[in-house]
Amino acid sequence: MLQMELASDPRVSRRMIRSHCEPAPGVYGMIDSDGQLIYVGKSKALRNRLLSYLRSSGGDSKARRIIARTQRLVWENCPHEFSALLRELELIRRWRPRYNVRGQPRRLQRSYICVGRGPAAYVYLAANPTSRSEWLFGPVRSRWDEAIRRLNDCFQLRACSDRIAVRFADERELFVRQDAPRCLRHQLGMCLAPCSAGCSSGDYGRRVRGVCEFLRGNDRPLLERLEAEMLAAAATQRFERAAYLRDSWQALVELAGCLRSLREARQRFRFVYPLPELAGGERWYLIDRGHVQAAVPAPRSRRTSRRALRVLEEVYGGEGHGGWPPPAEDPDVLLLVTGWFRRYPEELGRTVAPEEAMARCREW
Repeated sequence: MLQMELASDPRVSRRMIRSHCEPAPGVYGMIDSDGQLIYVGKSKALRNRLLSYLRSSGGDSKARRIIARTQRLVWENCPHEFSALLRELELIRRWRPRYNVRGQPRRLQRSYICVGRGPAAYVYLAANPTSRSEWLFGPVRSRWDEAIRRLNDCFQLRACSDRIAVRFADERELFVRQDAPRCLRHQLGMCLAPCSAGCSSGDYGRRVRGVCEFLRGNDRPLLERLEAEMLAAAATQRFERAAYLRDSWQALVELAGCLRSLREARQRFRFVYPLPELAGGERWYLIDRGHVQAAVPAPRSRRTSRRALRVLEEVYGGEGHGGWPPPAEDPDVLLLVTGWFRRYPEELGRTVAPEEAMARCREW
């Protein structure tokens, strides 16, 4: 870790950065007059990034605010930009600088899309799902409330409190009573009204299975139906209805895309990613289900090969092993990994299958 005090004259600070900071990947921090770390960043060319804060124009407004409160710069070289990304996220999680947004634990609002709760299941978001959640999808960022509401509307599932009793039309009762629906959603065609025997348990169950199919990726039937209804409403000049259907279609297209990205990441991103180390040699980043599960030095001796093999078998599962217990999934890490390989798809050509990496270890 290298550091320097900022001089009152920006030209002096720029000369010091040029002299002491390399144009290499790494992370940097800004420390204020109270000794508090107020910002952490990363760059694939540290010298250029730090100099950008000290230009006469001052950069963007956020950069000007940060550098105006900075008394000391610290930085740390990393062997690769991917390593710098991981290190940046680690430091933000540890120190929680006030000018950072991404990676802050208190701002990481992840949720799971749940289907369940009682005999008349519906879709809802939960940060901590319970056993009453029969199906889970995600994790996702907590910004899908509107899409979830429209998903319940499209499949005519209830969205009322669990305290409201459910009575299906095919349930036998000793004393027949007439209950009116508890809300307007039934009259608007957005709910089958299981609170007032508006449907049978079989009819409702089919809708629940339909919404689960959508969340699993079979989204074309619903999206095509919404698009057709939207065009028909517009053709008959029912523009309010067409606008509602358009908004529903857009929200559900985005939700389907988010869940598709998660599925692809879990299926595709399972490999060993070799990257250089600062001191020479390689470090293997063990990626499974789109997450960096571990990092070990590449085998250079019998001892290091045994250690690498042990971790590989724990993460990917080997003979006599049950595999790595799935950790609590982290949307920030998942986005970091998937975003990196989408931005640099050629890097996938450098990855190694877990089985091949294990075979290399056994060769020592």
